[in-house]
Amino acid sequence: MTTIATDAITRDAVERLSARGNEPEWLLKRRLEAWRLFEEAPMPDPLSEEWKHTDATRLSLDGLLPFAPAPVGPYTERGPLRGVLRGVGRGVS
Repeated sequence: MTTIATDAITRDAVERLSARGNEPEWLLKRRLEAWRLFEEAPMPDPLSEEWKHTDATRLSLDGLLPFAPAPVGPYTERGPLRGVLRGVGRGVS
């Protein structure tokens, strides 16, 4: 298994994550659109009501990985949760 680990979350990391999961083209397009919106979003205004009590200067994203494999256990793709999730929205419990 190949682990994707980079120093930062980038467009390339988004594309590699999608390729690693063998995702359909429509999902990659959605991910890239979300990435574009994220890049275009302005930094929060520290004087706005929503942000004036938040000190974002202490927020560190160092070491944040765009993807890390899930540990193998009862609630991973190999466990029983997968069947439960497949039934969501179909009225299956």
